[in-house]
Amino acid sequence: MRKTSLLRATLLAATLVLTGVSCLSCQNFRQSHLESNDAKSENDTLDTADTISVSTIFVSPSAVQKKFDLTSIADYKGIVSLEANDKCRISNLHRVYALDNGFIVWDNKRNAVFSFSGTGSFICQIGRHGRASGEYISLKDVQVDFQNKLIFLLDNDSHKLLCYDASGTFQRKIEIKEWALGFCTDGDYIWLESDGMNKTSSILLKTDATSGRIVKSFFPVINDGSLPVLSEKTFSVNAAGEYFFASPYLNTIFQLRNGVLYPMYKVKFDGRTLDDSDLTSKSYVSGMMSSNYYGHLHDLYKVGNYLFFSFMKYNGQEVENSHSTLYNVEKGDVHVLDFYRDERFPISLGTGPKGTGLGEVIFSIDPSSMPEKIISELRGVAGLENCSEDSNPVLIVYNICK
Repeated sequence: MRKTSLLRATLLAATLVLTGVSCLSCQNFRQSHLESNDAKSENDTLDTADTISVSTIFVSPSAVQKKFDLTSIADYKGIVSLEANDKCRISNLHRVYALDNGFIVWDNKRNAVFSFSGTGSFICQIGRHGRASGEYISLKDVQVDFQNKLIFLLDNDSHKLLCYDASGTFQRKIEIKEWALGFCTDGDYIWLESDGMNKTSSILLKTDATSGRIVKSFFPVINDGSLPVLSEKTFSVNAAGEYFFASPYLNTIFQLRNGVLYPMYKVKFDGRTLDDSDLTSKSYVSGMMSSNYYGHLHDLYKVGNYLFFSFMKYNGQEVENSHSTLYNVEKGDVHVLDFYRDERFPISLGTGPKGTGLGEVIFSIDPSSMPEKIISELRGVAGLENCSEDSNPVLIVYNICK
């Protein structure tokens, strides 16, 4: 039986100042982490001549602040109230993409994906539950190819990726031969995140987009069922054509480019990050289950010069703390926070974005989950005059400042 994720937590507070940045050699990182027990080619890993270096970000989770003013990094663009009817009632807005002048919304509770116009009008449902062509049984992940205006749905139960165009028309099916927690399309390849319970005992697989065969595996781990399943939005694709993977065990953010894995940022927490040179060791798994573990990068988004992600503290039995993080890749400063705030709204905008677009970052509030007193206050905000407990989630869109 598949192990249920241990990580179901509400993100908590902090603001954090970057205390230092250093570089590690690509060669050392490759030797420690990128070697696998599968077939290799020199084109699959970083070459020592490659100029990309790994920036190590040192953070102190004990330095906390309660809120972060979103308008200090982004310009308010507007509110989009999503139409609510029996065909598009949203139970939990898990992820949203701004695509082709509209929005693609994944409701992971209803196991459905919806398309809305730029003004919030319901257009159609993307795919349907079932076993026929273009239908799925259970969605594990949803991604968008911004460049080609395509939508991909991962159905683990049927071992396939379903591809649709921006209008919701079914295009093709791609076989997926390995069980996956998440995925990312990358030209001729499809990257799959695994829990290590596969024939390569690895957590990242590069597969051929046509045949589905494993081309290469990365990060071999202990494969006895003891490793915690850590997965929440670890792949990120943006409208600028950038592809990223936040390794849940290595606390490292990688860029994916034409089938090549490039380590970009290593996050360390007050010296409490585990020695992750051997993910197959019993001591590493024991360390992750201890009360001193910080890590599990997830909820990853990148827009412009800003990288949004989260990490957590695990006390051995359950999540004790989880923090939302904002990192400026150009200036090198980082903030870890409780929630984002915009003073024009009477409530916070939550712990992090729900999605992105071209230069846009998208937050969401859900009036249906709020008490009447808060809903009444929201009606005083321009664009929310008609919100009620029967409303769908509201999208709040910002343009990231250069």
